[in-house]
Amino acid sequence: MPNLFIITGSNGAGKSTVGATYFPDDIGEIFDGDKLFLQRKTALWKSGLKVQKELNKQASAFVEKTFNERIDSAIRHNFDFAYEGHFSRDESWAVPNKFKSLGYRLHLVFFGLSSPNISSNRVLIRAKEGGHSVDPLTLRENFYGNSTSSRGIKNPFTQFILRTQTCIWLFSKIPAPLYTGPPSINTPRTVSNTF
Repeated sequence: MPNLFIITGSNGAGKSTVGATYFPDDIGEIFDGDKLFLQRKTALWKSGLKVQKELNKQASAFVEKTFNERIDSAIRHNFDFAYEGHFSRDESWAVPNKFKSLGYRLHLVFFGLSSPNISSNRVLIRAKEGGHSVDPLTLRENFYGNSTSSRGIKNPFTQFILRTQTCIWLFSKIPAPLYTGPPSINTPRTVSNTF
């Protein structure tokens, strides 16, 4: 049975930095729309397009097209697929629900922070070090939306890992978890099979 792996959570929580360590090494590339957006926007800028609104529009369209092509390819070939994304809107559930309806096992790692201020500070530090920035409205939408859009939606995940600043929880519907994350993390871990 193929697998869908998803990394989500607050901006600046470490999704891109350590998120992949929670999944098996052989899953291949994890689709990172933020990274691809910045790469495309930079390429468009270098090609002479200087209007921000148009840069954002074209880069966003490119990311969406690429994401959908990779989803279709994974499904067509019955391959595992992994991506980093947000669940700040109900329509964000369309991708995992599509994979679930096709028999994929779904695995989610959620990186949580205790406040949007911590998220904002981490993003500011990241941007100063050359990483991507996130506008305040999007940052708050992702911080609050990731936790509230799932209310009332049936849990489709086979495995769910919640990583906060102080601990890690693993919830699994399978008897032996496929993967529980890096053994080097020095934080308490609670394992539960009750969700």
